[in-house]
Amino acid sequence: SAFRPIDTTVARERVGLPRDVKVIFTLGGLIKRKGFNYLIDTMEQIYNQRDDVLCFIGGAGPEEGNLQGQIDQLRLGERVRLLGAVPGDQLTLWMNACDLFVLPSLNEGNPTVMFEALGCGKPFVGTRVGGVPEVITSDAYGLLVEPADAEDLAEKILVALDREWDREAILAYAERFTWENIAKEIMGIYTQILE
Repeated sequence: SAFRPIDTTVARERVGLPRDVKVIFTLGGLIKRKGFNYLIDTMEQIYNQRDDVLCFIGGAGPEEGNLQGQIDQLRLGERVRLLGAVPGDQLTLWMNACDLFVLPSLNEGNPTVMFEALGCGKPFVGTRVGGVPEVITSDAYGLLVEPADAEDLAEKILVALDREWDREAILAYAERFTWENIAKEIMGIYTQILE
C-alpha cells in the first residue's frame, strides 16, 4: 500500500507545516454524513483550552461552502483549513504529518482512512459507528466518541493530544489489516456461514 510511515518532521516539511504545533487531519467527501461540521464546532472548544492546534480537512464535496462559512463565522480561518481534494502522493504526507487522525462520521462502514491512519502509526479518534469499534478495540490505538457530539469529540481530542502514543504499537496492530489478512478473515467468515 502507498500508506507507509514517514518521519513526521520530514512529512511536515514537505507539506509546509511548522514542527511546534499539534496537527489534526481528517479526510472524506464533504457531505453531511461525514460530520465535519461537528469537528469544526469542536475546534472552537479546543481553542478555549489550547492554542497550538491546527486542523486540516481534506476532501471535496457539496458541503464545502457551508463548512467554509462555519469556519469563517467561528473565526477559525487561521487554524482550520479545507484542503480540497488531496492527491494520493500528498495524502501519505498529510497522514504522516499529523499527530492525530479524526473521523467524526455520523455513519460509516469500515472506513479505509482509518486503516490508512493506523498504517502510518497515527492514533485514530472517531465515532462509534459501523465497523469502527471493531477495529479501535483498545485505547492503545485510538479513542471512540459518540456521533454528533462536539463536546465528547473535543474532550477525546484533548486527551489524545496530551497522550504519548506508541507509534510502533499502532504500526504493529495495523499489520493485521493488510488486504491479504482482511481477505483471509472474510474468507473465514464466509466459510463459517456456508458450513
